[in-house]
Amino acid sequence: MDEARSKPLVLVADDDHNLRKILCLFLKNARYETVEAANGREALNMAKSQNPDLILMDIMMPILDGFTVCKMLKDEAETKRIPILICTAKNRKEDLVSAIKAGAEDYIIKPFTKDTVLSKIEKALAARQEQSSSKVMSAVERRDSRRKVVGWSLSWGGQSQGGLAPVYKTRVYDISQKGLSFEFVRCDI
Repeated sequence: MDEARSKPLVLVADDDHNLRKILCLFLKNARYETVEAANGREALNMAKSQNPDLILMDIMMPILDGFTVCKMLKDEAETKRIPILICTAKNRKEDLVSAIKAGAEDYIIKPFTKDTVLSKIEKALAARQEQSSSKVMSAVERRDSRRKVVGWSLSWGGQSQGGLAPVYKTRVYDISQKGLSFEFVRCDI
């Protein structure tokens, strides 16, 4: 977190005005500061100018899509450590793979619950804090840090009548930063 801020700053990037407002309301009630972007170009500019602690971003946005923005931010020294959570209605395996390749820390599939979004944000911010607080690394740790190990937890809430929707969760681990090497570790149905 930026030393000048008392609360973590989250950039919410989505072309859906109503969804942006709902997400910002969730976050403000949970004691986060927020800034908004309505398209990919705005998200890129806001990330560079505001230096948020985390970015919550849609894939399908005008001007620049979320994958492109994510890749561009991860390629820049001043923004590469900002955790990016993709929040989208796209639930195909190819979209998940694209998010991993672009450098996203997590993937949230719409429709989602407030609790899901907040827990994933807290998890990503805690991981970032832990990463920045570890100052001394052995030679083995430095070598291993080149590999990015990311735990993904995908949740699909099915629509059902007369009761709570079932939730399906999958864990994916990306074990290489350059290539794509992952495995499905657990699937609860």
